[in-house]
Amino acid sequence: MINNGVPQHIVQRYLGHESPTMTATYAYIFDKTLKNEFIKFKDKIVDVTGKTISQDAIVQ
Repeated sequence: MINNGVPQHIVQRYLGHESPTMTATYAYIFDKTLKNEFIKFKDKIVDVTGKTISQDAIVQ
């Protein structure tokens, strides 16, 4: 469920976990999911001064 975009709090409730920690213990984020999420937000990464970091500056 986590790797298909279902928010963790929904998975937690569905599985009857009492805490987000328990859900996080069992949730495994696939590398492909991590990469896809990174790609969605790569243009929104900013440095400490608030400037957008270019795609070229990100180590791939």
